[in-house]
Amino acid sequence: MQKEFSMIQPGDKVLVAFSGGVDSVVLLDKLLEHKQLVDFTLDLFHLNHGIRQESLAEEDFVIDIAKKHKLVIHLKRSDVPAESQRRKLGLEETARAVRYEWIEQLIEQEGYDYVAFGHHQDDNIETFFLNLFRGSGTRGLSGMPVKEGYKYRPLLAMTKEEIIRYASDKQLTHVQDMTNFDTRYKRNLRRQEVIPYLKQVIDPNLNDHIVTTMKLLAQDDAYFEQVLQKHDATAREFDSALLRELSPALFGRLIRNILRHRGDLKDIGATQIELLYRLIQQSDSGELVLGDTRFSLEQTKVFVRDKDEPLIDIETMELNEGINQVPGGTLELFYSEEASGDLAIPSHLIKGKLRIRSRRAGDRISLSPTVTKYLKNYFIDEKISRSMRDRIPLLTDDQQIFWILGYRKAYIPKKTAPFICLRFTMHDN
Repeated sequence: MQKEFSMIQPGDKVLVAFSGGVDSVVLLDKLLEHKQLVDFTLDLFHLNHGIRQESLAEEDFVIDIAKKHKLVIHLKRSDVPAESQRRKLGLEETARAVRYEWIEQLIEQEGYDYVAFGHHQDDNIETFFLNLFRGSGTRGLSGMPVKEGYKYRPLLAMTKEEIIRYASDKQLTHVQDMTNFDTRYKRNLRRQEVIPYLKQVIDPNLNDHIVTTMKLLAQDDAYFEQVLQKHDATAREFDSALLRELSPALFGRLIRNILRHRGDLKDIGATQIELLYRLIQQSDSGELVLGDTRFSLEQTKVFVRDKDEPLIDIETMELNEGINQVPGGTLELFYSEEASGDLAIPSHLIKGKLRIRSRRAGDRISLSPTVTKYLKNYFIDEKISRSMRDRIPLLTDDQQIFWILGYRKAYIPKKTAPFICLRFTMHDN
């Protein structure tokens, strides 16, 4: 246990997520003991969720503890039930999200090095089963680490029983959250009934075996992460040939890392990742959306972006006289009294400025004096993949599309001078 607390060095700033329950009270007591050996800043954070009638009494208890030990306390209040309805999430999920939002705001404001949580071994066992039932990989089954970013969990080696005994031996007072015994909550059902049942019918030493398994899986996880270091999970595009060379295990891990970096891993399981693996292995083009992330396979590349984000965003690329660099090539703009170049537009037809942009919902192109066509339908008819459509530059003014570069020019009535002429030169691939 001393090893876990030795992470805190002189001058560090530590914030304790302090509910007033037995876990956080024991955590604070141990940190106060360590503070006698090492000079560091120790503050408290408490969130009143506004869920239970006892919340105000718990808030008073926390304030008294802060006064007793002369600690700074950051006390926050939130109407979690109302926030739950607004976010359309469950109470537990909303409370967790609000709590971490406040914590991260305090980290930014106060510069804390660690935020200490009272998670213990039993919590880690519950996390193991939760992730097992979700079909998690080795990272999820490795449990919570002692140190994870700003999150610091020095009590992970202690069982709940040991924490309660410690508090009793030292006569530490604490509050009791009665909702922890309400088995309508799945976490309480696992804690109160499922895990005790498994210990009874399988092995009373179940915790020890699972802790050993988590340690072994954590070692494997660290090795695979080292292997994957050459692949940047923050990249926006990947070489499809390199992805095809990855084993299913490494491929799945890379995709999870990408989604984790984007904050989009929740509810993504092995089945969806396997679908993406098969798409890239078996096709040259196609798309798959995982959560809010779109993976677009286009020949030699796999592009990663938000599901509603175009592959290119050239909304403000206004054209100037001379050579303009545009996606896929160069576009020369010049003025002439005669129609020349690849496209000549009578000056009086141009509304505003000529620009290059990507497609928008509802775009149309004129094909004749009486016929216009939705761009989406044109792309479908031409069998242009969805991933490719976002990368095709359009020549437009403020009102209409004049040219789908590399594909179709719009119908232009009455070609009368003077003209704005354009010449498109595609880059060699």
